[in-house]
Amino acid sequence: MSAINMERFDHYVVKILAKLYQEFPVDCVLEMSALAESPLEETVCWDTYRWLRDEGYIRQFDAFLGGTAIVVLSYKGLECLNAVPDSLQEDTSFGDQLVAAVNEGAYDAACGLVPKILEFGFRLMTSGG
Repeated sequence: MSAINMERFDHYVVKILAKLYQEFPVDCVLEMSALAESPLEETVCWDTYRWLRDEGYIRQFDAFLGGTAIVVLSYKGLECLNAVPDSLQEDTSFGDQLVAAVNEGAYDAACGLVPKILEFGFRLMTSGG
């Protein structure tokens, strides 16, 4: 697995989860062509979306041709984004940090949260939560 693939994956995890967190609990139309930064990136964006869906972070209601899906955060996804890291003294959830970083254009900072969010999801899954 190349570092570039992981960077692109993290980037699109940030874009997808931040959008869904901001829209929650409303069903959200995700258009991969709008999220992707170029036509070549649409495949990475779509594959990232499918991974998040298959791992239970988002719930898909409908999909259409052309890379459009109607989705919402799952319980697992919302639980991960509402989590407050143990290392923080203030009550700032992962989701709030993610959205703030995206709004400020700080994608590197937002991408740094992805492993923590996914680790929290893994702990939820293995603890039966």
